Amino acid sequence: MNSSFDYKNTLLLSEKPGLSMPANTYNINNNAEITHYLNNKIKLKVDTDENGLLWLSEIWYPAWKAKIDGKKTKVYCADFSFRAIEVPKGSHEVTFTFSSSYFNLGALITIISLLSSLGFLIFTYLKKRKVI
Repeated sequence: MNSSFDYKNTLLLSEKPGLSMPANTYNINNNAEITHYLNNKIKLKVDTDENGLLWLSEIWYPAWKAKIDGKKTKVYCADFSFRAIEVPKGSHEVTFTFSSSYFNLGALITIISLLSSLGFLIFTYLKKRKVI
């Protein structure tokens, strides 16, 4: 085991970030506050004195999208299973949204199946009563 690797203060990303990061992050004022939390949407208020990475201990999945002040930004896979985004210095509103076309297709198929089943049950019931 290599004791020189600082695993408590190092973030492993799926690819190299585009922002330049400060070499020393120990004396930087950073603040991130969750202002809204739902299963498919998370809003945060972020204030930072330097460019940085916002890391969430939330599961990474390709359907998670992020915006900073309404502009799309890349969501990185961090530490093999969590989410991180680049945040430029300053005050920002960050929004994570889950949007999956597969989920939407599955929901549509489910609704169509339920309506078809209900229609079949009503048709069968009315046919037995000889209404049709």
